[in-house]
Amino acid sequence: MGRRRRVYVAVNIALALVVLVAVPTWPPHLIGSANTTLLSVASLAAIWAIVAVGTGMFVNLSGLPTLAQGGLWGVGAYASGITIIHLDIGFWPSLLFAAAIPALLALPIALVALRTTGVAFLVVTIAFTEFIVLLITNLSITEGPRGLQAAEPPGSIGPLEFESLSSQYYLYLVFLALAIALYAAVARSRFGARLRAIRDRERLARSLGINVLVHQLIAFELSATVVGVAGALLLLQQQVVTPELFGSLQFIGIYLAIVLGGLTVLGGPALGAWIVLFLPLWIGSDDPNMSLLIYGVLLVAAMLVLPRGLLGALKGWTAGAAEPAPAAEPGPGGGDVALPPPVERTAQPLGDVLLEATSVKRWFGANRALDGIDISVRTGEIRGVIGPNGSGKTTLLNCVSGFLATTDGAITYRGEPLQGRRPDSIARLGLVRTFQEPEAFGSFTARESCELIVASARSREAVNEQLPEGADAVLASCGLSAAADLPVTELSYGQLRLLGVAMALSCRPYLLLLDEPAAGLTPTDAVALRDVLLNARAAGVTLVVIDHDMSFLLPICDSVTVLDGGTKLAEGEPDAIARDPAVIAAYLGESFAKRRAGMLAGEKG
Repeated sequence: MGRRRRVYVAVNIALALVVLVAVPTWPPHLIGSANTTLLSVASLAAIWAIVAVGTGMFVNLSGLPTLAQGGLWGVGAYASGITIIHLDIGFWPSLLFAAAIPALLALPIALVALRTTGVAFLVVTIAFTEFIVLLITNLSITEGPRGLQAAEPPGSIGPLEFESLSSQYYLYLVFLALAIALYAAVARSRFGARLRAIRDRERLARSLGINVLVHQLIAFELSATVVGVAGALLLLQQQVVTPELFGSLQFIGIYLAIVLGGLTVLGGPALGAWIVLFLPLWIGSDDPNMSLLIYGVLLVAAMLVLPRGLLGALKGWTAGAAEPAPAAEPGPGGGDVALPPPVERTAQPLGDVLLEATSVKRWFGANRALDGIDISVRTGEIRGVIGPNGSGKTTLLNCVSGFLATTDGAITYRGEPLQGRRPDSIARLGLVRTFQEPEAFGSFTARESCELIVASARSREAVNEQLPEGADAVLASCGLSAAADLPVTELSYGQLRLLGVAMALSCRPYLLLLDEPAAGLTPTDAVALRDVLLNARAAGVTLVVIDHDMSFLLPICDSVTVLDGGTKLAEGEPDAIARDPAVIAAYLGESFAKRRAGMLAGEKG
């Protein structure tokens, strides 16, 4: 273990000892106040830490800023208190209500909020929290603005009693440990990996068959459950709760704890909560308005100076001492020297119709991006789609893959209609696509990216058994074995292009749609990509390829469809398309036609 790593571990151990041992036994004369005051603040800090961990879990794994947890925290507190008072049950049974009711209430809120992103998502969650505060202020069952009192101490568990402040403090720490353990389990699971993938590139995750809404909804529900339990603990610690404790403005303190401690470190939000709660004691301020002002200033300062938080910065400093990984040796496509041997490009019989689009229209107001497109792709075919910019090529792929709804017409895949299906649902049928710009999951390595998709693909019914199984086999087939353990942020442009194809092949699809896969590639990289596509075709993958590089596209195609102005201009074999006067006039140009004719004459000679 390196010196910096030892420092990081020592700091974490010291913090744990302070929380577990020093706080309950701290000599009162060292802080100039009674030990009960210190213990009370520390207890509140532990509860805040649970809320910060529950909120930070969702924010970190989803990338969505939320203030809804402030309202859900309040719902948990009031659910516990109301059930204790009106159902005459003890503290322990009330915890079930404190966990379940916020989770139930979070479901419709999440279904609305998760249809938005960024600032819009934040606004929806703020509105929800303020609505909850307004509701509990005006309901008689919550005792309105006077607050709800439910001083019900927890019953004993075997020999364990929870009558004293110190025993209750340790109870809060147990719940904090459970919250951190849940966070760790989720973050390190395949579910957590898929959440991070959605956070990194939501559109890419959808295209590879990951159900974005379901994953984010589950994460939101878990967060709601954690903060709901923290609400019951707050009622136990305070013995009375009032509506103003849970407003959006007061929740700034929780966000400061998350940011100050470190969002991406498991114990970071907990550390931040201790700092934030003890801050008024350190500065000697009892004014809550002054505390809010200080919290706001510190939040801005922390985001500017310590964007990764205290523990995050310390962990980054520790990681910076590690030996850098050796760089991959560049080869074809920027990956291995040894790509699989390319297959011979020979004509082969095609199968039944796999994909069929009939009279497909997509209008954007007065702009008719697609105006009655017919296209039929047969099993085993490589179909090229070409045309000038704005001709509707990418719009067609978006309609087929579910990213755009058609205005009219029909699209079927393996005889099943695709209209109305989500992109992830279509991908799980074995129809996968790539995008014009190379996209990757920024917090993953190349191997982790493919492993994530391979694991998800194993549970699907529509899987092409002819394709290699396993991340390493897929990476090898794309010439990326040497770069497998590199973070995707360190891959070359050519490697990123190949990784996009590798992730798509990890789904083991029957049909692969590629949108300008050779754009920006060097001649060497283009050859490597060509070999990957031909090998995929030999393994049973049907390909639809959009590209502007005719020297790359035409030699690998069985047939080509030409679009112009949203309509189909021509369709046929590559050589016939290259000689078509209408295609030459609209797209290819006379110079290309002459070069193409010279190349064909040379081949015959």
